[in-house]
Amino acid sequence: MTKEELITLVKNLDEDSLKEQGIFGIYQYGGGPDESSIKANKEGLQLFALELLKASENFENKTLGNHKKIIDLNYDENWIDKNSHIFINFIEHSSKEETIINEEQIENFIDKLFPYGCGAIFILIGFSILLGLIQILDFIISLFKT
Repeated sequence: MTKEELITLVKNLDEDSLKEQGIFGIYQYGGGPDESSIKANKEGLQLFALELLKASENFENKTLGNHKKIIDLNYDENWIDKNSHIFINFIEHSSKEETIINEEQIENFIDKLFPYGCGAIFILIGFSILLGLIQILDFIISLFKT
């Protein structure tokens, strides 16, 4: 989307009428941030999208030297549900090069020892079962000898 298209789209939305009717909130319904949801009406979603569009419009203009670009969101408005669990205050610029790639985990001593420990436990269990069966057979044979 070009900057001109973005500016036109932002100007075409009637922000004042949306603010009168809009409600928007982000809620965490479970134990972690991966268990979150948005509770909003149509106008609230449009207002939140409008804030994101405004932020993307200003993203190229906000340069802070060598520092990261940060765009503040107008998240302190009446259309934001005050009971919302999560508030997004700003957007920080990130480029694709900055994404952290999970490096392979370096194996430590315990990681190397784990398969041997599991193998030893299975051998011990197998040996115990074999000894138990031998004892049971020995007991049954001794019953018939008497």
